[in-house]
Amino acid sequence: MLVEKSLQQLLPPAMQRHLQHNFEHSRQLLNTLKDDDNAQWFEKVASVMPDIGFKPPSIDESLLTDIQEALLKDQTIVVSYLAAKNTTATEYLLMPLALVQRGHVLYVIAQDITKGANTAQIKRLAMHRFQTVTRIHEQGIRPLNFNLQQYLQDGAMQFGNGDKFALKAKVTEELAFILNESLMSDDMKIIQSEDETYQLSATVNNGWQLNWWLRGQGANIEVLEPQELRTRMRDNLRKTMEIYGPS
Repeated sequence: MLVEKSLQQLLPPAMQRHLQHNFEHSRQLLNTLKDDDNAQWFEKVASVMPDIGFKPPSIDESLLTDIQEALLKDQTIVVSYLAAKNTTATEYLLMPLALVQRGHVLYVIAQDITKGANTAQIKRLAMHRFQTVTRIHEQGIRPLNFNLQQYLQDGAMQFGNGDKFALKAKVTEELAFILNESLMSDDMKIIQSEDETYQLSATVNNGWQLNWWLRGQGANIEVLEPQELRTRMRDNLRKTMEIYGPS
């Protein structure tokens, strides 16, 4: 019952139909066990997103079904896709490789073969930005070097290019406590200095997600290295101060 909603976007209709019996059986079972302690479990557990309650973007179910079917059968698709900040859609010839749910947003991981296999690139495309999808019904060729688990481990869904770097920063006691409970990386270290500040070091993925997180920490963190990131943080804070002004 708890996973039914989250599975709806990840599983194609055929798979959902096979599972529908299980979902219906679960509902019926809970209804028949009203006086049983187990029946209260569903009323006492929940799964929530760690955000301020943003609503998931609307997805065209028919387009999703076409992409799911093409993904299952390794078929190519022609799509019209409206990227963020663009006013007109772009047409692509794609080889779907995977579907990845990231928070509220469903992403299609696909190889862009619009200009041929020799220049093909793997792209992340938000499902709700597809305008049209047409299945070619031709067998595509999955790239031999693509592995979904490795793709995720390399930090692709943190919107980076897979590069890592050594982050060094000063953090407050409060943030140090939180990070010690949930490590940024396997090699993360936080050392308390003699001046009672906390020195953070960690090897992290270089991507948009990290920059977003750092900016959200405000005065709880001071980036020391790399210098390029420190400069970018400082420039962003300067622009923020210009917006809010002196008062």
